[in-house]
Amino acid sequence: MELAGSLLLRLINQPPELGPFCLQSDGVPYLVHYHVLQVSKCTEMTHKDRKDYYLKDLFFQQYEDKSMDPSRLSDITDNFSKKAEIGSGGFGVVYKGVLRDGFVAVKKFKEAIDDKAFVDEVNCLTKIEHPNIVKYIGYCAGSEKHIAMNEGKTILAESPYQLICFEYLRKGSLDMHLNDKPCGLPWQVCYKIIQGICLGLHHLHEHRIIHRDIKAGNILLDDHMTPKIADFGLSRFLGDAKSRINTRQDGTLGYMAPESMFNGVFTFKSDIYSLGMIIRKIVTGNSAISKEETLYVWGHRSNLDASQRPTPLDQVEECIDISISCIDIAKAAENRPDMRDILRRLGIIGTSGCSAAGGINTSPAPSSSTRKGPKVETEPSMAASAKRPGEASPEKLEVTIDARPKMVPSRSLQIANNRPRFWRWLAITDSRFGECVELLSVYFLQVTGEIPPRELSAGTSYDVHLVYKLATKTIGLRGSIQTSSMRLHGKQVITTNKVCLEPKAHGMADDVMCPIKRGDGWLELRLAEFVNDDNMLTEEGVIVVLREEDTTIQKSGLIVAGMEFRSK
Repeated sequence: MELAGSLLLRLINQPPELGPFCLQSDGVPYLVHYHVLQVSKCTEMTHKDRKDYYLKDLFFQQYEDKSMDPSRLSDITDNFSKKAEIGSGGFGVVYKGVLRDGFVAVKKFKEAIDDKAFVDEVNCLTKIEHPNIVKYIGYCAGSEKHIAMNEGKTILAESPYQLICFEYLRKGSLDMHLNDKPCGLPWQVCYKIIQGICLGLHHLHEHRIIHRDIKAGNILLDDHMTPKIADFGLSRFLGDAKSRINTRQDGTLGYMAPESMFNGVFTFKSDIYSLGMIIRKIVTGNSAISKEETLYVWGHRSNLDASQRPTPLDQVEECIDISISCIDIAKAAENRPDMRDILRRLGIIGTSGCSAAGGINTSPAPSSSTRKGPKVETEPSMAASAKRPGEASPEKLEVTIDARPKMVPSRSLQIANNRPRFWRWLAITDSRFGECVELLSVYFLQVTGEIPPRELSAGTSYDVHLVYKLATKTIGLRGSIQTSSMRLHGKQVITTNKVCLEPKAHGMADDVMCPIKRGDGWLELRLAEFVNDDNMLTEEGVIVVLREEDTTIQKSGLIVAGMEFRSK
């Protein structure tokens, strides 16, 4: 409230000019504000003059609430000329301001809003600072006096103005990249934009601020394509006791939630609806093509390394599902997800249990007890190597690793993005783990396993096998060619092979690896091989992937027991 009181006081008591400006109307001289004189002079400023200001020069030095000199804002925008205009909306026009140390964006309201509404907007801006929210620099409000005719008489009229200064973002707004088709930017950029918008909106909601006009035109992009939420003209701050506001049906058609459009009701979930519309437009385009067609389009665009996790199509599909859950009109507004739910689904929060391969590791932590087998000498931990005065230096720890096959159970694999609607757990007596996972239905299949090399025997060659069965009713897997690959943690693919989940049939190419039947009735398919030498032992993880990239074919009926790392 101190800011609000200071700002309102400034609106009423603008600092006067030291010298007079006389009007020859009825012989009465009038005293004009300092900034009015400067505005009148700015038309004589050259382009070079406008660059003579640094950012710090725009502020009134006697105030500490980021109030700015209107004459200098006019100077740096060439008197708010058409050529300096970089955007406009229902409430104002945005101009590019040229400074010696960079650029700023200056929003000038088309018509002055009432003082309280302006103070509300400035108050919202001062409460928020986040990498995904456009940076607020300062404000300016006052009035200009000019000669006008009123009912045949010459009078001195007064016109109020209001300005807000922001950081300048040269890449423009997100809507410049959207059309009827899925966004033309690379998927990695699109996903970064979606994540950034979600993080920015989460920050607003954490600070009890409803934006009320989330749309592609209000998402600005910096040089690194980092998204920043802008335009807080309709935003409202809710105290802890409030969860909704009732007001006019302000907002943008095509992004407004039904309850806002028809009843003027705005809640945090109204912003969620608008977010869902943005995500849908990025992923599917304005025409909102089907999910299958969307996956097909992005599948053919993506060039991501076949072993990296999470895969682009997993992310695309998750974003489609998020947008549907946000904009489903059959749902009541309160049943839409909140920002924390959305961030969790995007893997931004709540991922402490994720493995380096991108999967959710539900297996128990490795036992600290030693087992029989070759000895591997390791350095003691920092805690173990810290000693008290007078203590002897600790001995190096010896860890023994079992040379027997190491099975990564299905619970520790990443299968169909580990989303339960794509798979189900089965209790199977002939599996050593007592349970397996059955793939229900996907268009994009990927099974990923990871193991730290230190858990394997040093100096030993290993084959990596997928241990699985094909259900009686299998779709899209028999006779089709898949890809297997191996990489080290955080690095590119080392090896890639062609594989087939079905036992070798007549006419199958010689370079395609096919499974063999084990003595226990399961199939095993060799996916990769490597030597666990000294260099390998320094790596954090070996990641092996089975991948099916044909997104036009539905796949189901794969039953996975695990991935086995077996010495040769």
